[in-house]
Amino acid sequence: MYRNLKQVAVLALGLGLAFSAAAKDSYPSQTVKLVVPYSAGGGTDGVARILAKELRDVLNQSVIVENKPGAGATIGHDYVARSKPDGYTLIVSANTLAVFDQMYKGLNFDPATAFTPIADIANSPMVLVGGGKGPHNDLREVMESNKSKNDPLHYGTAGVGTPMHLAGELLAFRTGAKFEHVPYKGSGPALADVLAGHIPFGIFGLSSTLSHIRDGNLKAFGVFEAERSSLDPDILTMSEAGVADAAAPLIYTILAPAGTPQAVVDKLNTALKTVINSESIKPLFAAQGFVPQYGTPEQVTKTFNEEAARWKTILDATQIKFQ
Repeated sequence: MYRNLKQVAVLALGLGLAFSAAAKDSYPSQTVKLVVPYSAGGGTDGVARILAKELRDVLNQSVIVENKPGAGATIGHDYVARSKPDGYTLIVSANTLAVFDQMYKGLNFDPATAFTPIADIANSPMVLVGGGKGPHNDLREVMESNKSKNDPLHYGTAGVGTPMHLAGELLAFRTGAKFEHVPYKGSGPALADVLAGHIPFGIFGLSSTLSHIRDGNLKAFGVFEAERSSLDPDILTMSEAGVADAAAPLIYTILAPAGTPQAVVDKLNTALKTVINSESIKPLFAAQGFVPQYGTPEQVTKTFNEEAARWKTILDATQIKFQ
């Protein structure tokens, strides 16, 4: 009996390896779908379409973008989590997925177990800005004014639970200053109000503010990055501006449903590495406000775990309400 079981085990192992090799050789044999959990026309959508076009050439197969927006990006993630784990349905996600379970109640999926990491693809710097005619010239002046007047700093973002909202809460947590979040329905209206002087500060993706910073209509007080952004190296990091441990990098990643075969993961990761590390991708991503940043599946998992632990500490301390 033992000998027969051993023979069966060896046979099963052989079949498994053969299946894995066959999956790698045949994949992809049909169209690959890249889900974007936001509306068409935004920066994430733009990057996804660039990525789809470049992947077509590397994979020698059609890659299409499908937008599934809504509910703070949870609809798109839920759709992919329930999809067949065969490598033909992927999602453009971000490291903020690590705090979904803390932000949203009643999720139909577990962010920590519902997906297979494929690769990091980019980061998108965020920046704190104020109106060009405002009285403050740097972040220290902003903080000193807050302490002397004892008034909250009102800042606008694209909405509750967005990465920009989280960055603002992180800044308040690190400085002890009083911040008042003013959520808008999208970054456009929020940015318009900062430019018009209706609200003193805002946190946005750096790309949407660069032209206004350069023409003097906005003042940049710092990017939420550990290092200065290549999109505008003249803008200080939060640490340089006087606030330590306030980096909130927004890292974008490609995920597949949990259970995707390792051979498929490897092939996708290799293809993405080729695309992300190519020189031609840099200006294409930069036009959307993104910086190419390749990362292995292991790095994706490491970042997820670190972000989940870090934000749990912050959110528990601040008691932020997202719903």
